[in-house]
Amino acid sequence: HDDSIALKKDVQERIQIKKMRRERERKEKIAQGIIVDSDQEEDTTADERRERIAAKIPRPPALPPFLKVTLVLTPEHELAFSPSRAECISSFSKVITDIESLAGKFASVLHDERLAPFVTRIKFEHIMESEEDPYKDWVGVAIDISGLKEDRGYQNDCTEIKTVVSDNINRFWEKTKSFASYCTMVRDCVDLSMKESITDKEWSTDQFRTVLSKYSEQVEAMNSLPEIVREGFVLLEMLPFRESILPYPQKILSEVHDTLPVIAYRRNEDLLIAIKDATYRLEKDCKDVSQFVEYLQFMAKLVTELPTMEKEFGVIAKMYAIAGEFDVPLPAEELALYRTLLPSFTHLKTTLTYCEATRDELVKKYSRDLEVQIRKLLQDIKRLKNEVRHSNVLADDVDAQYAMDMILDYSKQYKTYSSLAHEYLDYQNRFGSSTRDSGPFSQDNIASILNLEMSETERDIRLRRLLWEDLADWNTNLNIWTSANFIDIDVVEIQKIVKQKSQTVMLLDKALPANSILPQLKMGVNEFKESLPILVALRNPCLKQRHIDTIEELAGITVISDPLCTVSSVLESSYFEHRADIMKISIQASNEATLESMLQKVK
Repeated sequence: HDDSIALKKDVQERIQIKKMRRERERKEKIAQGIIVDSDQEEDTTADERRERIAAKIPRPPALPPFLKVTLVLTPEHELAFSPSRAECISSFSKVITDIESLAGKFASVLHDERLAPFVTRIKFEHIMESEEDPYKDWVGVAIDISGLKEDRGYQNDCTEIKTVVSDNINRFWEKTKSFASYCTMVRDCVDLSMKESITDKEWSTDQFRTVLSKYSEQVEAMNSLPEIVREGFVLLEMLPFRESILPYPQKILSEVHDTLPVIAYRRNEDLLIAIKDATYRLEKDCKDVSQFVEYLQFMAKLVTELPTMEKEFGVIAKMYAIAGEFDVPLPAEELALYRTLLPSFTHLKTTLTYCEATRDELVKKYSRDLEVQIRKLLQDIKRLKNEVRHSNVLADDVDAQYAMDMILDYSKQYKTYSSLAHEYLDYQNRFGSSTRDSGPFSQDNIASILNLEMSETERDIRLRRLLWEDLADWNTNLNIWTSANFIDIDVVEIQKIVKQKSQTVMLLDKALPANSILPQLKMGVNEFKESLPILVALRNPCLKQRHIDTIEELAGITVISDPLCTVSSVLESSYFEHRADIMKISIQASNEATLESMLQKVK
């Protein structure tokens, strides 16, 4: 009993081992494709199963092509066969002719009854009557093929063959027209210079991406062209065509590959320089109020320029992303420099945020320094004003050149103080509400105090300078007038200058303190002003010779008729004793001229 149990157990184990072995072998055959898994077989269609079985059946080797043709690109960038279509078709006629000629050289075909009409009978009968081996002299026996040209059935067969060949080649040519799109690509690339286009106007990142994508796809499509294409008995060689069209888009890509890294590097370097300079200026300690104001100005400017920098950063990042996407070669140094852009820009924005947070505290600190400088400026302005008012520029015995030198020195000091005053007021405006405290040095009071002191100082300097300049100018004009010939003077211009000087004298007489300089100018202007009416009357353009004769007879002298007579001579003559009569004659001459003009118009 025990032996039977052990035997049964041993048999079961052997059966299990065989099942496992068969399952392993089945899986190996499925993996090798020898058999199909029953579970997978249920999921596949009948067509798929047939295709899989057909693929396992060995196919006969393909016949060699009858005709080899090369696809080429013409100089006009069009498709062409080499040899051409016409040459391919005509070559078949030559093939038939060669076959006919070659067939005539094989005497072994003479026994074929179908060629009996084309065999030379004399030679054939001689061979057949020979008692020797009938095939001994077959070598060299020719067939007269001239009859083939008259055989209608044979000619129909040849025509049918030529038609089939021609149709096959024409179909093949129509099929090759699908490659015409590559010729269009080539024509688009011809005479296209990307470097010139980019130089004329720098491209955007979208333009770079579009061009790189377009011509990269063209290169990829051209590289995917097969080296040979088989259609029936024609074998088309594509490799020369592919090699002739590839350089065109590759040239465009090469130009873009050369230009994009240069532009990206330049813009990256420029932005890095701007970022480093801005970071340095923000982190630099200010030594005085002027530097702090420059710091505030720069910080405000940087806040407005930050969006532009953000935009430029985005453009540069896109350029390098495009370069990586399209495998544009980048020097390792330039790529390493670009990788420092993001940390540098992030540090700048962090620094700017910190500076804006600490701005108010720094404003309070430098506002106290500004108040000290304003106090000192006010003292300097008051000192200059007192110095101008108590100087000896209006003294009796002062030299004119010395007085002008002193006034110029005062003017230079005033300009310096005026510039500082405007700067300090501008500083306060930039500091904002931190300087709006009550008191004599609040922002509301400081402007009026400085403007008042500066206005008074400037007025005192300007009046003293005006006095000395007008005095010198008057003496110069007076010398010119008195030495000029009487007939050459412009009394209208003289009247204008005299009027201006009279107004200046009135202004200075009211504004300046009592001095001995102003009376000199006042006396000279007034004396000449009294003589001016008689000069105007004598230079009246309406005076005729009869009027001049009357005036000279009245005065008893003939100075006016003398062309060398000067203004000084007229002023020293006796004309002034008869001023009233001379002016009446001048008025009469003007009236007569007016009347004559009216009469001329009536005529």
